[in-house]
Amino acid sequence: MGKLTLHGATVSPFVRKVKLVLLEKGIDHDHEPSAPSQDPEFLKISPLGKIPVLIDEEGRAINDSSVIVSYLEDRFPEKSVLPQDSYQRSRARWFEEYADGVVSPNLVFGIFGQRIVMPYFFGTPTNEETVQAAIESAPKFLSYLEAEIKGKDYFVENTYGLADISIASTFCNLRHADFHIDQEKFPELAKWFERLLGREDVQQLLQGEKGFIDSLKAKAQSA
Repeated sequence: MGKLTLHGATVSPFVRKVKLVLLEKGIDHDHEPSAPSQDPEFLKISPLGKIPVLIDEEGRAINDSSVIVSYLEDRFPEKSVLPQDSYQRSRARWFEEYADGVVSPNLVFGIFGQRIVMPYFFGTPTNEETVQAAIESAPKFLSYLEAEIKGKDYFVENTYGLADISIASTFCNLRHADFHIDQEKFPELAKWFERLLGREDVQQLLQGEKGFIDSLKAKAQSA
């Protein structure tokens, strides 16, 4: 019987989230870097052509990062990334949703999408108006997270878990796009993110991602 296989590039915050959950749980797996695609073969495992996709040992596909995390929690309950208390579990899932459904579409797509994805993946110029609009909108999202992390090391039960993984995954994309948390305005959030960046698993992923992005930039500059 084979291993679990994760499809998708970790420069996606959604793929990175799943990858970090797999690493935190110590789940043996293969990783196939891939981009979203409407290729008929890819659509066989991803009906919407999106990433990530997790393929189990029997070749069955699980789609959507939140669904994949839920699957991993159900199947591998050891070293859970969710609290045991039902209310706290709901809080962790709320922060996952906030990262995926609010921070990513408003900040990651507007900043990382325009500064990195459009020019280096698609050869399309950055729309600076879109970037500036996203940057101007950032304080309202960061203010909420600053208030939630104040006085704590981690977002839920003061324990590293899915909430931290999900939020940090979006901030990693912003960091790649040279958007950084203002330490004066959001000191607790900035300190929390530095704590997450100090983790070995996060460092390894980001090092590989930076090398990948740097290679894309070099290729674009030499074209």
